[in-house]
Amino acid sequence: MMSIDAPSLFGLIIAVIGIGGLAVFWIMALISVSRCSPLMSGLEAVGWYAIVIFAPVIGTLVWFFFGRDRYALPSER
Repeated sequence: MMSIDAPSLFGLIIAVIGIGGLAVFWIMALISVSRCSPLMSGLEAVGWYAIVIFAPVIGTLVWFFFGRDRYALPSER
């Protein structure tokens, strides 16, 4: 029978939490792009979706730091 020592179990838990957090952050970016897409042209929306989907970490950060404020409604700024 194989046993798992405490350090490797701790590393596994941290990895699962980290990957889960990144997945939630990525899904939030996709939802945010879709909420702002009526304010964009078709090509802009496709571009933002492509950036967020094909470059998940960098694309998500770029969307939240630069893209979201550009397409926010005046009441949301």
